[in-house]
Parts: sequence; C-alpha cells; structure tokens
Amino acid sequence: MKSKLYLILFVLLLGLGMLLTACGGGGDDDDDSAAIDDDDDSGVDDDDDDNDDNDDNDDNDDNDDNDDNDDATPDNEYAPVTCTLPDPETLGEGVTIGGGAISTTVTAYVFDDATCAPLTDATVNGVATDADGKAVVTPDKAAGIVTASAPNHWSWSYKADAAVMYFRLRGSVTGSWSDSASGTFTDGGSDLNVENPQADYNIGNLGTLLSTPIYIGGVIPGLSRNTLLSTDVDHLIPEAEFDLTYDYEGAETIALPANIFLPTLDVSLNLIGLLNASASASNENYVVPVNSDWDANPLEGFVASATIGEALSLQALLDLIPVIIGGGDIMEAILGLIEPILNDALQFEYHGANPSWDGTGAPDIAVSDNIESTQSVDLQLNNADAGFDYLAILMGEIPNRAFWPMGIRLVSSNAAEFPAAPVVDSDYALLVAKTNALDVLGGSGDPVTLNLALKFAEDLTEWDGGVQVDDNTDYLPEFANTTEYTAGGVVNWDLVKKAGKANPDAYVIVVVPDSGEPSAAIAFVPGTDSSFDAAGNFGYTPSDADVVVIAGLDLPEGVDINEFDPTSLIGYNSSAISLWTNYDLASLIPIK
Repeated sequence: MKSKLYLILFVLLLGLGMLLTACGGGGDDDDDSAAIDDDDDSGVDDDDDDNDDNDDNDDNDDNDDNDDNDDATPDNEYAPVTCTLPDPETLGEGVTIGGGAISTTVTAYVFDDATCAPLTDATVNGVATDADGKAVVTPDKAAGIVTASAPNHWSWSYKADAAVMYFRLRGSVTGSWSDSASGTFTDGGSDLNVENPQADYNIGNLGTLLSTPIYIGGVIPGLSRNTLLSTDVDHLIPEAEFDLTYDYEGAETIALPANIFLPTLDVSLNLIGLLNASASASNENYVVPVNSDWDANPLEGFVASATIGEALSLQALLDLIPVIIGGGDIMEAILGLIEPILNDALQFEYHGANPSWDGTGAPDIAVSDNIESTQSVDLQLNNADAGFDYLAILMGEIPNRAFWPMGIRLVSSNAAEFPAAPVVDSDYALLVAKTNALDVLGGSGDPVTLNLALKFAEDLTEWDGGVQVDDNTDYLPEFANTTEYTAGGVVNWDLVKKAGKANPDAYVIVVVPDSGEPSAAIAFVPGTDSSFDAAGNFGYTPSDADVVVIAGLDLPEGVDINEFDPTSLIGYNSSAISLWTNYDLASLIPIK
C-alpha cells in the first residue's frame, strides 16, 4: 500500500460517497424524508432490469431499459466490470440478506469480492467456513449481529433478521497492474486545444495573467457507484510521474502522478518589492493504471479551468500578497476566497468517459462540448439554516462505468447556477452538502457536521425549470455532539431531533483500525440502533488513531433491511444522508 492516507481518504470518500447513489428522480418514500421512490416492491435498485412504464417520472432506468416513456435515443448499456455472486440458497438476483426471519441459526456464505469465489479461510461469528465458503452460526437473536472476516480482507457485519446472509469481502484485487500507453483528451477527433500561460508577468501585465484561464484535468480508472466498494484505491493513480517546479523563496520540485493532465505551464511573477515566484510543468499526455485481468478498463476524466480575474480583482490580489509574505492569517485569507473562486473562477469545462476501452492502445477520451456554450442547471435552496454553509456539486454518471464532477458551487443568496452540457450515456446527480466545515477549517473547534441532499435526473432537460432543495424536508437530522468513538472501540451516536425530519432507516459504520488489521471494516445496522461495538465485533485493539465514519441513510420505499444487498448499498436511491466522522478533516489542510 502506497500510503495509509489513501485508505483514510477512501473511507472518507465512502462516507461522502454514499453520495454515489443511483441516478433517479423524485418522489417521497413512506416516511416523508424525500427519498427516491422505487416503484417496485423488490427493494432492489432498478438499474439492472427496468420494466416500468413511467421511467421518466421515477428515473430508475439506468442499465436495462424497456420502458414506454423513455427518451428518443436510449443510453448504451454497460455491464458491471465486477463479478456476480453465486446464489446457493436461491435468494434471488440482487439479494444477499434474506431467506425469511431467523429461527435459530443463520446460514452464511463468504465470497471474495474480486473473484466471487468462496473464501475457505474465513470465519463467521468465530465459525470457520467450509469448501463452499459456508458457515452455520447461532447469533444472539436480540442482537442479531453476524460478522464475517478473512485474512487480508475487509470485514463486514450485518444486523438483520434474515436466515441467510452472503458476505462479499474485499481483499487484494486480482491481475497485474501496469501503466497504460499515453492518452489525451480529444474534441471533434483532434487533441483538445487548451493552453496555459507561458510568460513573464509583472505589475504592468498582471491583468493579462488574471484574465487568462489556467487548465488542469485528471483521468482515473472508471469509478461508478456500483463498484466503489470494490475499488483498489492504490491503483487509482499510475506509477509514472512528472515534475512541477516552482520557486518561491527557494526552488522546489514536486513529483505528480502522470494521470494529471496539465498543458504546458511556464510562468514567472515579479512584483517588485512584494513577490517573486515562478512555476513550470507539462503533462499533455496522461497515463492510467491498467489491470491485466479486466476485459474492460473504463476511464473517466475532466478538464477544469480557473480564471482568477473572474473572482479576484487586481487590487484584491495586491492586498492579499502582503498577508502571504508577511505571515498573516493565511487560512482566513484562503477561506475568504473560496466562494468567489468556486462560484466565479472555476469551471469544469470538459468531461467525458471511455466506457469500453479494452486496456490496449492509447486511452484517449473524447470530451463533451464546452459547457459554457450550452444550458444551465439552476438550484434554489429554501429555508436555509444561517448557521451552515451549503456546497453544491453537479455530477455526471455513466452507470457501471464512470462518475465525475461537472460543477461545484458554494450556494450564496440561497441560489446557484451550474453551466452544464449533456454527455452521451450519462445520468446526473446534484448533491447539496449542508456543513460547518468552513468554520471548522477556520478554527472553530467544533466537530464537523455534514448532511447530504441529492437530486437525480436522466436528462438535463428534466431540470430546465430548476432544482429545489428544502432544508426542512430534504435532509436527515444532524448527528449530535454526544456522538463518539469510545476508548473501548464502541461507536455511540445520537441525532438532533427536528420537526419534519425523518430518522435514518439504517446506519453504515466504516472503521479503519490504526493497527492495520483488519485494513477496514464495515457494519450495517438498522435505524433503530444507536451504538455498535466495533472492536468487539471486528476483533481489533482500539486506538485513538482509528478512523470512523457513520452514515445515516434514508433508504428508498420498498427496501426491506432484512431482504436486500448491503454490499450494493451505494447503488440504492438514498437521497438523504447524514454523516459523522472522528477524523480531523482540518488536518488535511497543511496551512495553519
């Protein structure tokens, strides 16, 4: 593993990324918490086999679409790149917890996530699995917690009243990894024609630099909500690197992974008596990791630009320079720039995916049109809480293949506008995060609060009239300050009860033990619970350095927590999520 920080960031991504939910449409569930309405009764997400008659109203026709009201040009369908679990107890497709209520015993099967083969060296509640990966256990019916573990695998716990449980444990991904050939972004069959500044700037021509966009992009193996739990985070970046050289009070060189796209940048800035700095780098042909065992190596990427002059006037920049070189409160200065940079300077101008690349040849990606030239998605935030900031992220998804950002805005004056362009085969999600994170980064000392509301569309035209998010109805309650991870390895939580806000249907607890064994562990428990003995169930020695994330979920109508698939939880249409972590997010920011 290249760094434990990758795993920690990945777990935080899982927490933030229970946001990688199915791209579907509106409709409230039976607890009035604004979850997406899944109009069948199976509790299984409609992405894989969709036969309803009004899909453009409930927007669940991601993969196999046979509806009668769909768009004139249906999306291509892409099969999952991960294997399908066997079903020895005939629970049915897409079900890993089921078989009726527990009588005395639970029949459990443990499989390897990468191969779907039985794990014969696993244990379930201390009982060893046989050649079929099977173990029969007698759980405490009152607790009902069943835990599966195996060497060098993530551990899982289920708490459900179900007689059969399949566990899919993530271990080492099979196949050998290597760097691809060089690829590039293309537009209309030619290389994407974007250029970065290459000049010397001083006080006289600084305005030119401020008005010139700076482009940067990135490409990674295709991530989708259905494969996030199977993602090998170490192989999201290649071995190849390129150098970024900068000079500010001394020359330094930073090695960057070669899946970052950076058109040639070579600038120097000389403001007499104030600042003398330079930077240079170039990586116009990216590379990405390739797995030899995969028939399809999907790719996703984006190119963003920032025109600093759109957010920061020349005078504002000159006022900022003395703070930087004089040792002032740099974090305060940076936080003051976040809103204008996100809302005015930053544009995700190009985005795209290569869903069917076979891993050979150049991994080129044909990008969409410049999004500034098409339509916009308008967000209206109602009943906003003045004690919080609202960060909105527009995302595109090609089901089973890719998920990328299309725009980021800090919602100001209770509204935000996203330039947007349709992408072939893509669905869309708009996430609005309610958080105090900016105050925490500014040194408030409070624990981070993060609640998510998500809206979905299969076509951007569904949002022609704008998107409405209401703080009174579209969010779950926040976690209370009494929520804690104890010295004994027990997670205790409580919510701030608020009128109109529903309680979660279920909780997911993700733990990264500091000891490294297990490398990570995940528990799924009902929404009626308020504690989980993580160390006791996963068998590790707790430490203050353990990282814990709790996600409270409002599951779609029709999803029975005793008959569904927790390992595909991210693929369900949960549109209200409440998050808590004991990790010090401010420590990710090197500037103090």
